[in-house]
Amino acid sequence: MLRLLLRERRRLAGDPEAQAAIRRGLVRLRKHMGWQHLAAGRRRAAFASYLRGYGETREAGFLVRAAATVLPRAWQVRAAARGRGAGA
Repeated sequence: MLRLLLRERRRLAGDPEAQAAIRRGLVRLRKHMGWQHLAAGRRRAAFASYLRGYGETREAGFLVRAAATVLPRAWQVRAAARGRGAGA
């Protein structure tokens, strides 16, 4: 799917609507890939996936996600718990 999206992005370079849809697909796919790597304990692979996602989309959230992968696991868990409690 990743190769398909990248190929279509080159092929449809003149179509802004197609580019936006492809970008959304790339963001979703790269986030999912990063989550899968993290769930499997492959932090380095998650870091690389997020950086590639940033390179492909210029979506700043990928830089934050990449930085979070190098934090100690205990900090990640505490930050996630605070984030869930903030909306309550």
